[in-house]
Amino acid sequence: MATTQSINFEYKINLIIKVCIFFLSIHTIFVTSGIAFEFTKITKIEIKKITVGEHIEFKASYANFDLQLMGVHEEDNPKLFDGPLVIKKKGGNSLTEIDLSLIYALYGLENSNCIVVHTVSGSESYFDIVDLSKGRQIHETIDAYSDKIDMEKYFLRIWPYCEETTVGEGDSCTAGRIYFFDKSNNYKPTLLESESREFNKEIIGIEFEGTKNIIEPKTKNARIGL
Repeated sequence: MATTQSINFEYKINLIIKVCIFFLSIHTIFVTSGIAFEFTKITKIEIKKITVGEHIEFKASYANFDLQLMGVHEEDNPKLFDGPLVIKKKGGNSLTEIDLSLIYALYGLENSNCIVVHTVSGSESYFDIVDLSKGRQIHETIDAYSDKIDMEKYFLRIWPYCEETTVGEGDSCTAGRIYFFDKSNNYKPTLLESESREFNKEIIGIEFEGTKNIIEPKTKNARIGL
């Protein structure tokens, strides 16, 4: 008779295989209910450390714009910036400030003037779409409570996250979500609902949305508790 340990090991191996197949199966054009969505390729923008006289500045560029991240959060560990994000069109003189704080990373949306700004606060991450040509944020902010987030190729993947709880049965688990940026709709972040449900099933062992108490998460016996 197989032990619980061997069953869980087998489940994890199968999980890794399924997740790989799952992401390989998503194509650049997704069709649902007869409507075609055009995915947009995502590229991480390099932030460069530049010495100007006695000062150190952190700058980047995307499309036809120069970007500067103000307010290093920790001088010895410049991975977060207190903001704002300053935008200047190449060859121009006017500056636009975007009031975002604790900026962690910038991502460009291919063949557009739009970028995704990743900010953090405690255990939460936030993603804002900024149109550089308009100098403002567009669309609603995406919030994420997870210890693993991927922003690559065509997708923003927020992995499901579980933590122990003293209330009810099982662990408190927050569902994962998969978004793409719809080029045909002004790069609006769009949730892939069925793919997100399947993603949660592959990782946690059961389909669910929002935050739920899950008994035996990440096993084949996963189920929703009270």
